[in-house]
Amino acid sequence: YDLVTAADVLCYFGDLTAVMQSFEKVLAPGGDLIFSVETLEGDFNWVMQAVERYAHDRAYVARTAEAVGLEVVEQKDFMPRTESGYDVKGTLHVLHKRAR
Repeated sequence: YDLVTAADVLCYFGDLTAVMQSFEKVLAPGGDLIFSVETLEGDFNWVMQAVERYAHDRAYVARTAEAVGLEVVEQKDFMPRTESGYDVKGTLHVLHKRAR
């Protein structure tokens, strides 16, 4: 595929390595992957939150992407939704599979 998107999906996965490997396999050379995760601020790669969704550290996402052969194009903070009257902090990730 030239483009794969996953909005508000990867918050149900902790370790993203296998998921990103799967995305990398289906992306055509030169293709892009765009997805969102809830943002983790701290010293961990990911954590299960009290709301039973995972939050991910942006540096962890970047390291994992590079490890599976995807280049980080952009990581942008945004608010994917509000929950119980509070904004949920998220990060939109844009990754690219280099053309061979």
